[in-house]
Amino acid sequence: MNELRDYYLESSRVRLEDLRAAFDRGDVDELRRHFHAFSGMGGTYGFPRISLLGDEAEGLLRSPDAAALARCRELMDEIARELC
Repeated sequence: MNELRDYYLESSRVRLEDLRAAFDRGDVDELRRHFHAFSGMGGTYGFPRISLLGDEAEGLLRSPDAAALARCRELMDEIARELC
């Protein structure tokens, strides 16, 4: 299980970089995809908080406005802290 967890951590760090790039481009569809992946896989690999954060972001992106995007930025930072 440690190998799978390590793989998840590494691939999630790459996903986080892609998520930040999508945020900078304003690509809401890609943001949704990345947050959805965090939502679905975090708990599987022992990171239930990441799943909750991803789920919250997914919900916010259903009707993205300035406040929702600001919160998504915070959620990205929280996911990054969880991955450390």
